[in-house]
Amino acid sequence: MNPLPDVGLHDRAIQGKRALSCANGKSAHRLRYCLLAMAPFFVSFQVTAAEDSDVAGQTTYEQRATTHVELGPTGPSAALDRFMLIRKRTEGCAVRFTDFRREGKKKPRSSTSSGGYDTYAEYDWYFQGDGSFDFSKLNVLTGHGKLHWGPDFRLGHGIILGGPKDTSRSVDCGTFHVWWTYPMNLAFFSFVDGKGRSDPSLEFAPTRWKDIQQVDFSNAKLRWINSAIASRMKESVWISLDQLP
Repeated sequence: MNPLPDVGLHDRAIQGKRALSCANGKSAHRLRYCLLAMAPFFVSFQVTAAEDSDVAGQTTYEQRATTHVELGPTGPSAALDRFMLIRKRTEGCAVRFTDFRREGKKKPRSSTSSGGYDTYAEYDWYFQGDGSFDFSKLNVLTGHGKLHWGPDFRLGHGIILGGPKDTSRSVDCGTFHVWWTYPMNLAFFSFVDGKGRSDPSLEFAPTRWKDIQQVDFSNAKLRWINSAIASRMKESVWISLDQLP
């Protein structure tokens, strides 16, 4: 692995690790409490990704997202135009982000808003649900999705009341509905009836594959990460594409 330095990344990793451990509680009350606790982390992570020092119109984080993937305590980030594999028991999904961008004027941060930009991403998805993980079969479902999130409305600096209108942060792929944050970050959370819930059954494996014909869930070089592995990570790690299958 080839970690790259990132200001504040270690602190975000520790915060995410604690929040993820918290969310592994079994009771519904505990899960609701931890989701509220995690919300500021996801927002601060997304704000950092969109507001780092600008380089040629893109932030440092955005530039890195085109050449590296990230493995962290709350989940991985994908690289642009490269497949991220997602596994959940006997079902598999391959997601390829095709675009990410910030739009509009930057909104100021305040006690009632996280501030920042409206952020967007688009992705192609392929779903195989027959247990074979064979994406060459004719029964593979496929589609294209769009994501949008922006400055949220909050009470003080902690409790998030909601996001802007017409937003979607669920990466939908067959039966998968995975939590997304800008630019191409996925988390060990799934949306159930429109609500985010901790989902320890999710597993991710980043790749440098561009074509669906390259996707091979049995490849021994894949680096699968689940919430149990992620919760033991002391900090996030960046991996260059040439180190991936």
